[in-house]
Amino acid sequence: MVGVSALAGCASGGGPSDPPAGTVASAEAPADEEGRYAVFNGAYEKIVLVTRSAVLQQGFKIRGDYDVDGSSHVIRADKFPTPFDAGTLIRVEIEKPGTPGRTGPETTVRIFTTQRLMSNLEVRGDASEPIFRRIYALLQQDRAGGER
Repeated sequence: MVGVSALAGCASGGGPSDPPAGTVASAEAPADEEGRYAVFNGAYEKIVLVTRSAVLQQGFKIRGDYDVDGSSHVIRADKFPTPFDAGTLIRVEIEKPGTPGRTGPETTVRIFTTQRLMSNLEVRGDASEPIFRRIYALLQQDRAGGER
């Protein structure tokens, strides 16, 4: 079975209510100093493949795609400039279950976003919501295809 395992609520007081089961939204995707993250059930290798597809489908060009010490996978990607900014950079870390400091069978996908402004300043942005939604949709499609 493949799908979203859990997402915590928004950190602000009186945040949005829990999302309906099986949904992903950035308002519910917790954030910390290490980016926004979501936890998915499914084989680690499958989550890596689906995450790569989700990044590409959101218009990013992959600049780096590699394993790190057998415990995680990193995808670095960017998106071309728009009239409002000079481009978006993302780093996606996919953490393998069972690595030190981790418990449970879930795979964590963590996304760090940086947007470059026309003035060459970099600001923290958030490109995680559409990517998390796409990962979830692809996992659901895969699961539905396996049930036939």
